[in-house]
Amino acid sequence: MVLVVPLENLNALAWTLFSISTVLTFGRFYIRWQKEKSLHLDDVFNALALGSLLAFAITYQVYLPIQYNYQLYALGLGGYLPSDDQLMYAQNVGIVNIVFFWWALFSISNAFRKWWIAVAIYTGISFLATFFVIFWSCKTPSQLEDLEACNTISEELIIGLETLWCVFNTVGDILTMTLPFGMLRAMHAHISETRCGSYRRPSDHQHTFRRPPNHLHRRKLYKLIPQCQCSLGSLQTHHSRNGMRTAPLSNITFSKKDRSFDFIPGDAWNEEYSEN
Repeated sequence: MVLVVPLENLNALAWTLFSISTVLTFGRFYIRWQKEKSLHLDDVFNALALGSLLAFAITYQVYLPIQYNYQLYALGLGGYLPSDDQLMYAQNVGIVNIVFFWWALFSISNAFRKWWIAVAIYTGISFLATFFVIFWSCKTPSQLEDLEACNTISEELIIGLETLWCVFNTVGDILTMTLPFGMLRAMHAHISETRCGSYRRPSDHQHTFRRPPNHLHRRKLYKLIPQCQCSLGSLQTHHSRNGMRTAPLSNITFSKKDRSFDFIPGDAWNEEYSEN
């Protein structure tokens, strides 16, 4: 028994997925613009990827009806036998369609970047493999435009090529869709460790705080989150060595431009932050 998906459903699926991708991409642009008032290089790659997806959907609509009816005819389930010109046209558009089947990702950490590079290499290799194997789909590259030779290839070769394409595409899609889950997990862990106003010990930097003369000293402190402004109420810090305690803090402001923290406790004094 052969399961046949209606042509209209395939077209609807293609445009539905494109619409979802468009909404998510422009949502990303909106969030980035609201937060930073500018777009970055990874946003440009996302825009190019969306353009490639649009071209993929358009070329898919062009050659799909011809290929769909030809496959129905070959299976004896209806359809019609396209002319030689139609088959050649569908084949050429199909090659262009494969060329547009790519997208770009962005990286936010060293670990994510390594996985992204691995997936990008796999995607590139699988693309080249599926692209160049087309030239042997009619036995030899010299017979690619010989429709008689293409119609006489064995069923085993057809099944093998279709299986190869399906495996490469499916594995690539799974890897691509899995990457963001690792990214979101890392972001969630980072946010949970560095909530606004909390402290955590730095791993590779020493921070120097300069106090007024009567409190002049140098020590390694817990790291405050950059670009964080929040009310802390009765937050107090402790010095583990001499038991010293600061006055309760009511507000903390971090200035990214001059790399300084402004502490506003009950007696209102400022501390200047520098990083060695």
